[in-house]
Amino acid sequence: ATRGCPLRIVHALHPMLPADPYGVGSPFDSLHAAVAAAEPVLARGVARARAVVPDIELTTRLVCGSPVGILLDEALRAQLLVMGTRERSGLRARITRSVSFQVAAQASCPVVVIRPARAEDRPGPPRVVVGVDGASTRSPALGFAFQAARQRGVPLAAVHAWTPGPPAGLEAVHHPVTTEAVERRALE
Repeated sequence: ATRGCPLRIVHALHPMLPADPYGVGSPFDSLHAAVAAAEPVLARGVARARAVVPDIELTTRLVCGSPVGILLDEALRAQLLVMGTRERSGLRARITRSVSFQVAAQASCPVVVIRPARAEDRPGPPRVVVGVDGASTRSPALGFAFQAARQRGVPLAAVHAWTPGPPAGLEAVHHPVTTEAVERRALE
C-alpha cells in the first residue's frame, strides 16, 4: 500500500505425488488433496492483507510447479517480492538450499524474506538487514534497504561476508608434535 502497488498473493504448489506401483502415474486424489490444503493458505493471506489495507487491489494465484521457477517468473513483473520461509534443521537444511535463498539470489527485483519469530531470537527493536557484496556502494539493494529503514523508522544493518584465503606462508608451518601425538594415538 505504501508503494502504491497492487498485491498478488502466490502459492506455488509442488506436491510430492506418489506414483502407482508401476510408476506410470500419480493418483488424482493426491493432487486434489494438495490443492484443497493450499486454498486455505491463500485465503489466510487475503484475510491478513485485507485486515491491514482493506481497499488494496489484490489478486491470488495458485500454481502447480517448482516454487523457485514460479516465484522467479513472478519477480519479472513485480516491484517487490516478499517471501515467507520455514526454518529447517538437521541434514535436510545442510543438503538443500531453501526456496527463499535461491529466489533472493536470482530475482530481478528486490526480495524481502520474512522468517518466523522464534522464542530464542534476541529481543530488541526491529531492523532492516541488507547483504552487500562490496562491489558498489550504489547497489539497488542498498538503496532499497535505506528507503525501507527510513520509512519504518528502524535501524539499518549492512552485512558483508566473505571467505578469506589462508595467510601467506601458512603452508611452511610444520607441527611435528601434533603429528607424533596423532601417530601415538593411532598405535594405542
